Amino acid sequence: MAKEYEIKSSDDELLTLPTSWMEGVSRPFSDCTSLTGVIIPEGVTEIDDHAFEGCTSLSSVIIPSSVTKIGKFAFARCISLTTISIPGNVADIEVCAFVCCTSLKEIRYGGTKERWKAIKKGSFWYKNTYVQEVFCSDGTVELPSYSIEDGVLDCWYHLVSEVIIPEGVTKIGREAFSGCRLLASVSIPEGVTEIGNQAFNECETLSSVIIPCSVTKINPNAFRDCTSLKEIRYGGTKEQWNAVEKKICWYKNTRVQEVFCFDDTMELPAYIIEDGVLKGWYRLVPEAVIPECVMKIDDFAFYDCMLLSSVVIPESVTKIGYSAFSNCTLLAYVNIIGSLTEIENYAFGSCSSLKEIHYGGTKEQWKAVKKEPEWNDGVPAKCVVCTDGTVKL
Repeated sequence: MAKEYEIKSSDDELLTLPTSWMEGVSRPFSDCTSLTGVIIPEGVTEIDDHAFEGCTSLSSVIIPSSVTKIGKFAFARCISLTTISIPGNVADIEVCAFVCCTSLKEIRYGGTKERWKAIKKGSFWYKNTYVQEVFCSDGTVELPSYSIEDGVLDCWYHLVSEVIIPEGVTKIGREAFSGCRLLASVSIPEGVTEIGNQAFNECETLSSVIIPCSVTKINPNAFRDCTSLKEIRYGGTKEQWNAVEKKICWYKNTRVQEVFCFDDTMELPAYIIEDGVLKGWYRLVPEAVIPECVMKIDDFAFYDCMLLSSVVIPESVTKIGYSAFSNCTLLAYVNIIGSLTEIENYAFGSCSSLKEIHYGGTKEQWKAVKKEPEWNDGVPAKCVVCTDGTVKL
């Protein structure tokens, strides 16, 4: 059935939305940052996927007894939500329903402990919260800090500053610690052989990590966006480290410059170039000068390089790939020396500070560059400065 919500905005005005407004609407309140309170009326049976995702001011929610299902990401990133009461008729809490509700400390449930245990619960449903137990009508049910299955650490749920991974774990799973922004220290035991894709992604406080010599594989983006990460220590030799299979962008957007091995240090490159293609820029830097040997800047090569403010693109580069600099929100200055023949869609997408683009050729040469229609989507720059004048964008 279509739903009708009574909502409270930041100016404390209560609003009742007509039922017709909800029909066919996806993510009805997603990223509504002024929303502070919601009363969901009786008769509603399901809270849609992403319904209140990113409502960062939402601190009060009343869910009626008629609700039986809470959808995927329904309250994700509601960072002001401190407590929630789940009615006893709820039978299904889906994936990431309350993920990254970083103030959430208390969950109350209207049914018994037995009924709570019978609820179908999706993975990561309370990840990156402070919730440690659920208060039921006849007692409390403890919520585990982590889940391990067949030696794989699938998820670490609680927001904590220090973690000791239990013995017996052989793999740290995909996104297991992703978004644990308080995590400053982690102890990885011997026996772990693999660190999964995005395992520690966006652990912004993590400053150092010790990788045991049992690790043989580090997957893409394993430590991506760990913006405080400066030191990696490895429990084996330089030769053993070289044998570890390391996937692309595993340390992108960190401050790490070397790995300290048992017998030596190994420098980590700031970027990866393969056959003239710049595949990825890893290190957090405000300025980037791309080497002369680069002929193409690959798709997503600088994507989300959050400190990058200026870049010099050499004459050797002929193509800038899809989303190559997308979401570099501090990027203000780009100098393209010349020889460029193609710029793909969203190459500079959402570069919201980019006001100055210089090109080392003439206006005529700039106009001859093949540019896909959305190459500069979200860019404030009004023109390109060429050697003989400017070209309006």
